[in-house]
Amino acid sequence: MRPDALTNENPLHTMKSVNSNLPIEPHHLPERLKSQFSKLKARLWRIELALGVAWGTFAVLVSFLTSFALDRWQDTPSLIRGTLLLGALSAICLSGGWWCWRWVIAQRNLRDYSRLVQRRYRILGDRLLGIVELTEDKSAETSYSEELYLAAVQQVDLDARGCDFTAAVSTRLLSRLGAGSAVLAILTFILLAILPGAFSNTLSRWINPGGNTPRYTLVTIKPNTSEHLAIRGESFFLEADVNYLSFWKPGTVTVQLDSGYQVMGEVQDNRIRLEIPGQFKETSMQMTVGDGMAESKIRPMQRPTLVSLNASIKMPAYLNLKDASIDVESGGLDILKGSEVKVAGAINRPLQEIVLNWGSTNRVPVSISNVTFTTDWLSTTNAFEADIHWKDQFGFTNAQPWKLNIRQRDDAAPTFQFPELYREMAILETEAVELKTEVRDDFGVKEFGIDWETINGVKPSRDVLDVDFKDSSLHAAQKELKVSFYFSPNLYDIEPGDVVELRGYVTDYFPDREPGKTALYRIHIVSAVEHAERIRQQLEALLTQLEDVSRLEQSIATATDETLEKMDTLSEEDLAARLQDQATDQKLNASQLSEMARKGMETLKEAMRNPTFTDEVMSEWSKTLSEMQQLADQKMQDAAKALSKASQSPPRKVHHPRVHPRRVHLPKIHRNRPCRKLRKPNRKSWKVLKICNLW
Repeated sequence: MRPDALTNENPLHTMKSVNSNLPIEPHHLPERLKSQFSKLKARLWRIELALGVAWGTFAVLVSFLTSFALDRWQDTPSLIRGTLLLGALSAICLSGGWWCWRWVIAQRNLRDYSRLVQRRYRILGDRLLGIVELTEDKSAETSYSEELYLAAVQQVDLDARGCDFTAAVSTRLLSRLGAGSAVLAILTFILLAILPGAFSNTLSRWINPGGNTPRYTLVTIKPNTSEHLAIRGESFFLEADVNYLSFWKPGTVTVQLDSGYQVMGEVQDNRIRLEIPGQFKETSMQMTVGDGMAESKIRPMQRPTLVSLNASIKMPAYLNLKDASIDVESGGLDILKGSEVKVAGAINRPLQEIVLNWGSTNRVPVSISNVTFTTDWLSTTNAFEADIHWKDQFGFTNAQPWKLNIRQRDDAAPTFQFPELYREMAILETEAVELKTEVRDDFGVKEFGIDWETINGVKPSRDVLDVDFKDSSLHAAQKELKVSFYFSPNLYDIEPGDVVELRGYVTDYFPDREPGKTALYRIHIVSAVEHAERIRQQLEALLTQLEDVSRLEQSIATATDETLEKMDTLSEEDLAARLQDQATDQKLNASQLSEMARKGMETLKEAMRNPTFTDEVMSEWSKTLSEMQQLADQKMQDAAKALSKASQSPPRKVHHPRVHPRRVHLPKIHRNRPCRKLRKPNRKSWKVLKICNLW
């Protein structure tokens, strides 16, 4: 029941009926004061009711607008939205509870109203409260004078005539709350009018904080992809579309990486394009434009790389060879001119596109199958370089075009060699010489052989040459052959004194090419007697040289004796110099003797071809030459070392026995008749060297 429904005759009768525990019925309170108290109560009821409503309205608007503002900044968590809603409901409950407490549970009495009036009108002092207390105190009726009571009441009633009790109710707080609520309400209606989508979305999320209603933003960001694949360690461009849903069009974009790195840029034509620094591990980033926000991941990965690259080569038809396949990952391809090439390879990830530029042909067709690619047969005419560009399934390419250098070469002419044949040589008329041959061609030998004739007109027939001195390869791919042919003068009726001139020839599969030929070789045919005479002359020269070596060794020994005899008169420097010179002479003499032994063995080997020489003579000469070699390599070298050592620290006394040179007697060969026998060597001619007491 509203307070202004009370009658003027008994305004407190109703209050007593509402709360029987607090009777406020006066006994003799003037009607004028009763009416003013009734108006005060009604005024206070309305003001406090409005104050409770204002508090609740203000709390609700603050809660809602706070949620709206937070949603513009970020996706407000449901916990915060629930807290805001709970705060608004709590404010409503508190304001309602406060009003119920004031007007239902703990109602005010006239004393409370009197105190309220006194705070407004100081002129009344405590008199108004006094007469109200006297009126309500029934036990005081017998303790005070009726006349005095009436006089006091009349005086207060007279003083209160100029006071409006309703003015004692303060409306300042209500005015402020009302103004604040009005401002917030106006702001709310403005938001509803200009941003209906955001308003309804925020209202839905505010009312139901635990729901799944997505956040409404005034700016929406649509990245090209939710996961950005980037080359590891290389910067890349982030692109996204921006859509403005209101008059508000912020132009600054901020990208925040998990690593803490921040990139800022501008929105141009509703489009974002920012360069993001290279990343080395998977990370997340957040793009923000106004209240719009989008998250995406960055997954760094390596560039696609070449796993394998092979070239199939089809040789020119004249070679009749099978197709060859070679690995060209090294970047070089060696081919024969006129060949055709098919390129096949594989990348480490599925291919999206591949471009192969081949020589002057530029781009050629390429077939792609998952990670592999293959070309058709490509001509190598004017093709000296190729480059390959590839793009994988993620759109990544190789950093630089992969280069292939194509080196074309001509089909070289074949070669023919006699590895053990001298350009000029002599053989006995009874010998059979082995003609070792080596033929080579870069792409296969076809046929080869030897052509020969003598200066005296002996010339074999073509059939003889084809049978005895001709051969061919077993198959087209045979690039090297080693074959021996045998030649004997007696077999082809060649007389001693004649000279055989021969050449080797070889052909390959190159069309219309002239056969490759060797230089001219000459073989002199000699008789056994003439050959024996040549051997004797060579051995005589060898023995002559041996006498020279023996004399030089005797001279070294004599010089050494003289040095030792004068040792006491020579300074250490002179003594060391002489000994060093003698050591050098000793080394040279040993070297000369070793060379003589080597040449003697070669001469002896040549003599073994001639049956004129007996086994006994050959054995004796072989033994002599072996001893010569041993003397040169061991004893004479030891002597040289001893002299060299002595020159570094000259001795005080050295004993060197005398050398007794002997006359060298050369073995004789009968010159007045055909050479049948070679005498044994006279060993006295070189024993001079052995009897020396060398250092």
